[in-house]
Amino acid sequence: MAVASGGVRVVIETTMRHLPYRGLFTAVVTRDEVRQGKPAPDIFLKAADTLAVPPDRCLVYEDSDEGIEARPRLDLRPEHGDLHPQQRAGRRIQLPAHHTEGQRLTGRPHEFTNTATVTGGGDTTTHTATDRVIRGTPPSLTISKTHIGNFAQGGKGTYTITVANTGGPTDGSAFTVQDMLPPGLTAADISGPGWTCGLSAAACTRSDVLPAGTSYPSITLKVKVSCHAPHGVTNTATTTGGGDTTTHTATDPTTIKRDRDRDGERCHDDHRLTS
Repeated sequence: MAVASGGVRVVIETTMRHLPYRGLFTAVVTRDEVRQGKPAPDIFLKAADTLAVPPDRCLVYEDSDEGIEARPRLDLRPEHGDLHPQQRAGRRIQLPAHHTEGQRLTGRPHEFTNTATVTGGGDTTTHTATDRVIRGTPPSLTISKTHIGNFAQGGKGTYTITVANTGGPTDGSAFTVQDMLPPGLTAADISGPGWTCGLSAAACTRSDVLPAGTSYPSITLKVKVSCHAPHGVTNTATTTGGGDTTTHTATDPTTIKRDRDRDGERCHDDHRLTS
């Protein structure tokens, strides 16, 4: 058997490693290996070629709208036996609606049964096949934000932001981490390995898959502290995306020490030099 998926390989392989079915499939074909994804038939044809099986000897089980649309474009075998082309044209394969988005994002493993029926071609009986499928846990991101020590008016400070995943693997879609600095703090630099960051928005993005139980390399945010910053501020960062539809938030209360020379020359010069 082969998996013929419209997803990208890194996502499919990562997901299958967390399911008990990987050993059942001798081939995996994804969107990366073909010119056109579903509803074009390229992925199915590539899977048949990889299995070294003629397309008309293959049987497709599909639960996506795009795959169901691709199915009639193929000369694939119906569910029961070899048929003459005219008989094949008279057969009708009915596939169920795929699972709902709400089911997929419940945050807990669940199972459903996929059912296909076929009738026609001179056979008056409706034949049925069922396939029990267990879906894995969707991703669940967490975000934490820390700093060391107190900041000082007219000085600088550094925050560390870390995103982790306590659910299933992320789906390869982009997600964003954004820091919302409080009054008195200004972003001076933001970066992290594998992240694409913008200083003006104090935000970073990435889309590579984050496996279950792992975290990305941390983001480092360096800030400048105004001479007029209040004694205490709370810095907030959020993350969303990667298949997790919830916006997750981290806060970091920060103490800012008053500069003894705030009204004198030193704080004025430091603030002007770091602005």
